[in-house]
Amino acid sequence: MSRIKRIFRGFMAIKSVIIGGLILVVWIRSYFAADTIVRGDERQSINVISAAGRVMVRYIHDGQPTRLRASWRWAQSAEPLETLRGMPKAEGPWGRLGFGFNKEQFSEPQPGVRVDIVMPHWLMFLLAIPSAVLWMIRGLRAPPSTGDFAWCPRCCAQMRASSQRCPRCGGPVAVSAFGAPSLSRR
Repeated sequence: MSRIKRIFRGFMAIKSVIIGGLILVVWIRSYFAADTIVRGDERQSINVISAAGRVMVRYIHDGQPTRLRASWRWAQSAEPLETLRGMPKAEGPWGRLGFGFNKEQFSEPQPGVRVDIVMPHWLMFLLAIPSAVLWMIRGLRAPPSTGDFAWCPRCCAQMRASSQRCPRCGGPVAVSAFGAPSLSRR
């Protein structure tokens, strides 16, 4: 089970690094070009807009049953500062950090609602990389592979060589100066 956990954690760390890298690329690009990706039509749509270090998700809905008919498509590229002026900003310190929110009901051309949520790219990056950071911390905290250590033959727990009893199962421990036991030799 421990090996499966390590493989899964390694996979999650790799995924985290890849997504974090993609967010960094989009973040850097947002200072040179404002990109818009859209799914839906003019009545019901989800727009993701990246400009000047911020991401805005705009949701437009006409009150009818939801049906986002079109697939995701790149809609436009514009000037980042011009696009940033059209984004809502929060008051006070939240606005200075890059957050914003706006909800607007409209009646023309048809009744509906538009919700804009703005968040900074740095927040998305921080939310994307915890698996990689935890994987690195676990690797740094792992016991060194050289030197004397003790291990329990019953449950294969590794501990300091000064231990006399296994903290997990309470059984006697074996002491070795040559390395960890292999699970394939059990």
